[in-house]
Amino acid sequence: MKILQATKPVRDSLQLTGKALVEDMNFSRVLVGRISATEIESLIERHGDRLLERNIRRYPGLQGNRVNEGIRDTLRSEERGNFYFYNNGITLTCDNFSYNALQNGDYQVRVENLQIINGGQTCMTIFKSLQQPELFQPDEKAYVLLRLYQLPSGDEDLVRRITYATNSQNPVDLRDLRANDDCQKRLETDVGQLGFNYRRKRTDSGAKITDITSITELLGLPNVLSNTMGNRISIIQCKISKMHSKIFMENKARISRSNSFPRPSGEAI
Repeated sequence: MKILQATKPVRDSLQLTGKALVEDMNFSRVLVGRISATEIESLIERHGDRLLERNIRRYPGLQGNRVNEGIRDTLRSEERGNFYFYNNGITLTCDNFSYNALQNGDYQVRVENLQIINGGQTCMTIFKSLQQPELFQPDEKAYVLLRLYQLPSGDEDLVRRITYATNSQNPVDLRDLRANDDCQKRLETDVGQLGFNYRRKRTDSGAKITDITSITELLGLPNVLSNTMGNRISIIQCKISKMHSKIFMENKARISRSNSFPRPSGEAI
């Protein structure tokens, strides 16, 4: 891979797949389309870190990084055909882009001063994963959602604001990913029958005295009710413990699969 220190603008062509949406707005242009993982690999191969000059961070590596390992594992698995749906896509900026609007799809988009401002982890992990062909089966292609912004030339402040905004988001933890599980919903119903409200989703509203907002409080609920429910406490405690284990002690394979879409807006780099 070419790693260049110079800031010479990147001029190249992006081969898209399928249809694309192009729209003009506020002296800027937007293109939304689909690009293959192999096309991203070729792009990184040709230009390397030059594509990340406007990015807020450099690539943190693959080994030991849960997000990037999840991306790699999806690319190597039978799930690669669903990569487009799991990943949050990449955002690029340029000074100008052009394409043949008479085509019906599969556009070749020519770009000037191309930069990746969000999705650098995705692009670099795709590059490193596809560099090991024995571990990647190209028979079923993986695709990535692409957003390309043509911004007013010289408006660096706008570029910085977009870069900051697309890389800012509230963190998503394991509790958030499990909030809609069937077990969580049943637990909410069962706790409600005891006169309490199990809040399985985080919220900004204040907690009431009857709200259960954490697993620690949930597991302690039998102790709170011990004076009023007698022998039923052991049954309730056993039920809560079993449901807690089923929700939060799942195998690593399921967690790994969720790592391809670890946060609402994609990974930040």
